[in-house]
Formats: sequence, C-alpha cells, structure tokens
Amino acid sequence: MGELVGAVGEAVAVAIAAGAATVPVSASMLRAAVATDPTHPRATTIIGELSIHSAEFRRLWARHDVKETVHGRKPFRHPRVGDITLDWDTYPLPGNPGPFLLVYTAEPGTPDAERLQLLASLHATRSRRPAPADDTATRA
Repeated sequence: MGELVGAVGEAVAVAIAAGAATVPVSASMLRAAVATDPTHPRATTIIGELSIHSAEFRRLWARHDVKETVHGRKPFRHPRVGDITLDWDTYPLPGNPGPFLLVYTAEPGTPDAERLQLLASLHATRSRRPAPADDTATRA
C-alpha cells in the first residue's frame, strides 16, 4: 500500500502546488487509496504533511469524498519538453491489496504525442551514452 499512497500523495502535493483544478479529485483518490489501512504510517505521514501545508487539502479531506478513479488526464510541465497533457489508465494486477499498472498515453498526431515522443528520444539518447572508461588499468 505504501507505494500507492506515496504516488497519490505526491500527485496531490504537486496539484496543490500548481493550484490545479485536479486537487479535489486527487484528494478523493488519496482517501480511496488509504481506505484499506488508514493507520498505515506512510499514509498518516503524507496526510499530515499535506494537512499542515494546505488549507485547501484540509478542507477537501474533511469532506470525506472517496473516488476510485481508473482513468483521467494529467498535465505535466517537463523542463526539457515543456507542457504536456497525458491520458492515464490503471490496470489491476494480481495481489491483495490491489497493485496496479499506471499507463500514460497521448492521442496520436497531437502536440502532446510529439512532446511525449521527444521525451522518449531524449531518454533513449541519454541511456545509450557509453559509460565512462575505467582508466585504472592504464595507470599501472
């Protein structure tokens, strides 16, 4: 459960920091994520931190809205490719409590798809760089 709570909690924090309209949905998703174990140490830490730093989160948390969302749209701001909005879907995996696969996609032919492809290319290029040579053998 810790990974799910951490991921959703991070999404809530980012949304709050950006003043995003997604904060209410993110807060209700966090409530759904912690429903299986509301006293989990990671859950209480994340909820406590968000409550301390955001009056909006405190107000939303007090509403007790629960929303188990399986798809949506999420805006990102990446330092190398700029603003990009991606669709996301979750797919359940075997296990209890429910691990899931989170998949981000962009509509083909859109500027978001082009930015996502650019991001993939930048990552692939960075991953293919040769490792620095170990010159300890030549120093002997």
